Amino acid sequence: MIEPTSQRPDAATAIFNLPDYRVTDTEVLAFGQRRVSVEATAEAGCHRAA
Repeated sequence: MIEPTSQRPDAATAIFNLPDYRVTDTEVLAFGQRRVSVEATAEAGCHRAA
C-alpha cells in the first residue's frame, strides 16, 4: 500500500512518496535536468534494531 508522506502532500511529494521526507523545492536546470530538494519530517537520530 502506498501512503503519502504527509497529511496533505504537495504533488511532488506524492509522486516521490519518500517516507519521512517532503519535497521543499524543485528547479529546472540546463539541458532539462531537474534538481529536487527534500527535507526530513521525522526526528533525527540513530535507531538500533532490537
